[in-house]
Amino acid sequence: HWCGALPGQSALGARRSWALAGDAAHNVHPLAGQGLNLGLGDARTLARVLHERAAWRSVGDLRLLRSYERERKAALLPMGMAMDGLQQLFTRREGALAALRNWGMKGFERSGPLKAWVARQAMGAD
Repeated sequence: HWCGALPGQSALGARRSWALAGDAAHNVHPLAGQGLNLGLGDARTLARVLHERAAWRSVGDLRLLRSYERERKAALLPMGMAMDGLQQLFTRREGALAALRNWGMKGFERSGPLKAWVARQAMGAD
């Protein structure tokens, strides 16, 4: 979970809650180069969710924080799957797979529009 309730209540009797963002919420290898992008996306989404909440709803409302969690997890699923796939691809040492991998990576490097699109997706631009 990326959010939850703390035991007890605040001085005013409200429930206290927490939400994770950035490196605290993600388990991404540093070589993926996505730490800052993920953290900024988390901050942007959490700020929007809190800003758009109903006036009667507390910023610590767990339903509100869970909506942030669900939105970010759904947005990160494709990238997580791609990173897992790349990790699996590069751990395989069989000759034929290594040759196929190298051929595919060279093709991707020369792909132009596809490479640019992937870079925009990784930066959260599109």
